[in-house]
Amino acid sequence: MAQYYYSDRQVTAQELAFGTWEKVSEVEVTGSAVSSVTFSGLDGDSDKVYLLVAYVYNTDGSTHELGVRLNNDSGTNYDDQYLSGSGTNVTAASRTGRTYVKIGSAYATRWNLFKTLIYAKSGYRRVVISQQGSSGNVELCAGDWNNTTDNVTSVVVVMPAGAYIGVGSRFILFKLSK
Repeated sequence: MAQYYYSDRQVTAQELAFGTWEKVSEVEVTGSAVSSVTFSGLDGDSDKVYLLVAYVYNTDGSTHELGVRLNNDSGTNYDDQYLSGSGTNVTAASRTGRTYVKIGSAYATRWNLFKTLIYAKSGYRRVVISQQGSSGNVELCAGDWNNTTDNVTSVVVVMPAGAYIGVGSRFILFKLSK
């Protein structure tokens, strides 16, 4: 039989030693549309795993990819693969030598939800796995950054096509606490 303990005191991070998601930062796009959002001051070797949740409005009339760059590395140091469903159409691709890891497509003039896991500890290829969904569309993506030595100190969410990440779009980054 399970035993429960109730108390009037607050739960502290130390008491949650079994590991929980701890919010690192939250960004909401205001003013005008942007092409990227940056989370900096990170320590991937200490944090190990990040969870990025993004609710993105694509202001353009065309669908555009959304991706992540670790440490804002825009070199051709990423590989990715995706499976996409739009209505009854299914597409898939595997790509190498990319300038970002695709986390999904931001479908034209609509809200899109992304859930992305990033393994950030150095010594390994950093793997990124993502799910995306919007009305009538779903996508699964995975990829990696081939830099195994640098500590991840920033995660940059990019829309390489241009400044189409609309006002009201929200990005929340969590880390797995110890």
